[in-house]
Amino acid sequence: RIGIRDLVSSIGEAFSAYMSNVAVTLDNDVPASLRTPPMFQAELSAILLNLMTNALKAIRFTKTRRIGVTALRDGDAVVINFSDTGVGADPKKWDDFFKPFYGESEPDPLLGSGTGLGLKIVKDFVEVYAGEARFIEPTPPWKTTVSIRLPGN
Repeated sequence: RIGIRDLVSSIGEAFSAYMSNVAVTLDNDVPASLRTPPMFQAELSAILLNLMTNALKAIRFTKTRRIGVTALRDGDAVVINFSDTGVGADPKKWDDFFKPFYGESEPDPLLGSGTGLGLKIVKDFVEVYAGEARFIEPTPPWKTTVSIRLPGN
């Protein structure tokens, strides 16, 4: 069982120099006591890392550069929502973004070009735990939100 808030903070710290250079704000609104169902930390790290790099690429050329992470317990499940104020994802393509080698991100000088595998990796890791990864309708000020649902065991 992994403390989500601390892991989000750790990933934010790994990108802190980059985020400082391009004026990105990370809102970590995950309750300190919230933990995942049993899973490997490397898997949750890969999930959050892929969501972070996607969000950083999406906000790179926008005026407002914010990334927000929230999480809550829903019955036995944990729901993590990862949002950004970037260019937005076309709802008609939401399912396509989870397919291998599908992507629309612009190359970034430090983050590189995407392979189109990030969200496929996210989906595969989440599904190992009978969970779900999907886009949901973002609420303002967010332009894109990916929601991860991890059922309890």
